[in-house]
Amino acid sequence: MNPHVLVIGLGNPDRGDDALGREAARRLAENPQPGIKIIQRDGGGLGLLDDWNGYNTVLLLDAAAPCGQPGHIHRINLSEQKLPPGFSSNSTHGLGIAEAVQMATALGRLPPQLIIYAVEGKSFDFGAPLTPKVAAAMPELLSRLHEELAQHS
Repeated sequence: MNPHVLVIGLGNPDRGDDALGREAARRLAENPQPGIKIIQRDGGGLGLLDDWNGYNTVLLLDAAAPCGQPGHIHRINLSEQKLPPGFSSNSTHGLGIAEAVQMATALGRLPPQLIIYAVEGKSFDFGAPLTPKVAAAMPELLSRLHEELAQHS
C-alpha cells in the first residue's frame, strides 16, 4: 500500500533547537505505521513541493523563531487557516515553510491537508544541543503527532 500521509521533519541537526523537526521525525520512524511515510530534510523551500506531491495529508515538523515561549508548540492547519502574519520557521535552512507555502499556493501544488507543527526554539547556535525547554516539549509533541496520525491513518 502506498502511503497517503507524509511527515517531514525539517532542520539542521547541528544547530541547537533547529534539530527539533528532524529529531521528532526520527523518533516517529522508530515505530512505523502503515500508510505513513516519514522523511527528514535539512531544509525547507522549494524541495518540499516535490516531497509532498501526491500526498493527501502532510505534516511538517520544524523549529520556529522564538516568540517568547521556548518549547511552545504551534499547530497550524493550512486547510483551515492561513499562516499567521510574521510566521517564521527558523531560517537556518534557506527558504522556509512560508515561502514554500506561498509558491505551492501560486502553482496549485499545496496538498489537500497541510499541517505544520512548529516548536518555538531558543538557541540555534552551531554545535549546540536542544535547549532544555525545547527538549522538554518533545514528549508532548510526539503525543500530539501520534494522535494526529491516528486520525489520518
